[in-house]
Amino acid sequence: MKKTSVIAVALPLLIAGTLLLYFAFTHETAPAPAGDGYTDLKLTGDFDRKWAYKESREPVSEMVASGNTVFATLDGVTAIDAESGEQLWSSPKHPNSRIAVGDGLLAVAEADGNLSAFDAATGELKWQASGFNIGPRAVAVSGDLVFASLSDGRNSSSSLIAYDNLGKEAWYKLYGARIKEIGVVGNTLFVVTEGGSDFSQRKSYLETYDRVTGAEKWSFPTFGMGIVATSGSGRIFVASESGLSNGSMILTALDAETGATIWQNSDHDFTNPLMANDRLFVGSVDNRSPAILLALDPKSGKELWTCGLPDAEAAQAPATVASGLVFFTGQGTINAADFETGQLRWRARLGGSVRVLPVVTDDSLCFTYGDSRTVYALMLPKVE
Repeated sequence: MKKTSVIAVALPLLIAGTLLLYFAFTHETAPAPAGDGYTDLKLTGDFDRKWAYKESREPVSEMVASGNTVFATLDGVTAIDAESGEQLWSSPKHPNSRIAVGDGLLAVAEADGNLSAFDAATGELKWQASGFNIGPRAVAVSGDLVFASLSDGRNSSSSLIAYDNLGKEAWYKLYGARIKEIGVVGNTLFVVTEGGSDFSQRKSYLETYDRVTGAEKWSFPTFGMGIVATSGSGRIFVASESGLSNGSMILTALDAETGATIWQNSDHDFTNPLMANDRLFVGSVDNRSPAILLALDPKSGKELWTCGLPDAEAAQAPATVASGLVFFTGQGTINAADFETGQLRWRARLGGSVRVLPVVTDDSLCFTYGDSRTVYALMLPKVE
């Protein structure tokens, strides 16, 4: 009886299995089962995996992008060329950090209490501020200023500090509440606070300041949950609790300079909004209807289209827009809807949870999933 080599049998099976996993990961060309929102799914364009960056021993906690560069909190902070997947530079001493990029500067807010500013192109350390009890909860970059929120360690109050391009303190604010989010639209800096000294009241606010001087402008109550997106048109969009006893949500458009209400929409329980390409995208999930993604006219709040989502998790994650598509994550998937119509166009089944918001560069969709130790890049398609 002829003997068969174990290697001769195992090797073809291993190769076949590897190819099967690769195509299952990169493409979803067949329609999904009816009823899950993906009936008649059609793949247009070609989503090819470009590269995988596998140098991390710790999970990625955050990614941002600028131009054709991806910045990820791998074992430290790493800049990756989105075209080749090659490392441009790395600073290994900044794990579990919050990061923000803007105007050629990468701000890194470390968990151990340091705040560092790097040249985004070269990785050169520009300045560093240290000595805080707990690292920044949020960070933003605008012009020659870096903004960071810092805790005093008691979880009931925090500080907002603005630093100039030399790392010197430009202005400072102390809060009797935790800061959830900070951002900038035009010359207005906004801050979303959470709770306060009396957490039973669950009162929170959107507060705004002059970006340069720190002078107070106006505030808007968000009642415990305020999630903000901004637009280049000088408006701030707030998805927040309405303050009613039923715990319903409301979406409000505010003038960034005056705080005047432009419009409000309470038709859905809105989640994280995103402003992109003169359109406002926002998720909705409640007990009355399935999870959906909505596109709204940012000037009027008028609904342009709705798209059924595969699960409630997809409604909670902010969307990302690129190449004529709106990308959003679900339970182990990345999905894409047509920017103009809302028709679902593509899905990648990843086989693991997406814990970090994907980012887009000039021609790539970059993401991580599962144990979040590898950054992947897919080529963006050309949508006809």
